[in-house]
Amino acid sequence: MPKQITNWIKGHLSSNKIDYMSLNRLRQNQTVSSTIPVRLCYTEKTRRADNLIWVRSHDTSMSFETMDLIRNPYGVTPLTALAVFHTDTPCRLSYTIHCEDSREDFCYDFEELTTSHVAPIWGLYANANNEIELTLYREDGTIAGTRKLEWQTEAIPTDYSYPMIVDKAGNVRYILTIPTRNGELYPLSDSHFLLINDKMRTRTGSEPLPTHIHEIDLLGRNYRTCFVGNGILDIYATADEQGNLLVVIPGTNTPVLAAIDRETGTLLRTIKEWDNCYATHAMALQMKDLLANTADSLEQFVKAGEELDNIEFANTGWLRPPVFYKAASVESTGAISLEEMQEKYHLTFAIVGANLSIDTTNDDIQEIVFSRADRLYQLDLTNPPLTDEQYKTYHYTLAVPFTEMYSGTYSIVIRFRDGGQAILKDTVTLSRQRSN
Repeated sequence: MPKQITNWIKGHLSSNKIDYMSLNRLRQNQTVSSTIPVRLCYTEKTRRADNLIWVRSHDTSMSFETMDLIRNPYGVTPLTALAVFHTDTPCRLSYTIHCEDSREDFCYDFEELTTSHVAPIWGLYANANNEIELTLYREDGTIAGTRKLEWQTEAIPTDYSYPMIVDKAGNVRYILTIPTRNGELYPLSDSHFLLINDKMRTRTGSEPLPTHIHEIDLLGRNYRTCFVGNGILDIYATADEQGNLLVVIPGTNTPVLAAIDRETGTLLRTIKEWDNCYATHAMALQMKDLLANTADSLEQFVKAGEELDNIEFANTGWLRPPVFYKAASVESTGAISLEEMQEKYHLTFAIVGANLSIDTTNDDIQEIVFSRADRLYQLDLTNPPLTDEQYKTYHYTLAVPFTEMYSGTYSIVIRFRDGGQAILKDTVTLSRQRSN
């Protein structure tokens, strides 16, 4: 790692403080180019969706008759939509969800009278032809207009554990398609929730640990993402008067409870005596109660998600980067393609923002080496080393931040636990421009 980057890290990172804004400015100036496929991260999906919603919500020519129904607006809640339109006089909206096979209807009435409508539609049936009946009421209670729209939804995914809502008949009426541990959401204030992304992992001990925490709302908007390079054991809901987040991260001997500034991502302090804080975990039971299969659970859920915040761009906080080491020399071997890497080693590569994302179905990667003519970076994935019989089969994704690396064009070398290695034909070029 070059001296100027090393000095910057020493000046801005410590066990108790991370200069979040300075760190973000440095990273925002970096661009990544490669022939490796690009996949959008949740913060980028949110940014694009916000731009779309902002433009359409400010288009006063869009009336109730020509309204725009934005389906799955943030890309992770396929059974939701946003109805966007304007009215000349203040009105309130009511809607009813009908299903073609005569399953139970769901009705909801918005209380707010407004001329600018950005109304979330909840409670669609999965894998069904839903009929959405919309009714517009004037302030005096008279009907200003009615509309009927149809929407054929797809089957819900079953490859991971997702947060979902079921109605009293057991039908799924809401799903958030971000893999979470046991489908858990942790409630915060203002109808936001925390979740641990159970797919994004790194190995720091006996098994791969999650590295990403998202703060979202029920519509799927990602407000911020925190990254913990050495893994997360657990998270807790807001627990102090300032509304800070609490995250349990691995320590050298025992886990450590870290307090994180919710607005900036700054690591405020660490608490070693964290056992007493387990009581805060009971707040997660609020969400479990909300998800309970009761007659009024869907109504409670919709009320929790009705209010939409003013649109603002999501941000990303980086609590702890993974540790890169000076790598050993790379032996010259033949390079293989992305297709060969997937077929032979079951590894799939993608660029997600300024990260390299590696999907793997087996926990057999020993280390990842980024190599250029005069520089090598190594990401060691065995700490501590384990015996072969302790390695299990996992389906997870490694996230490797390019932002911790110096500019240049790098080859990607994967070294396996059995002693073999594979060099990817596709290279990655990093460039960073620093503003004055």
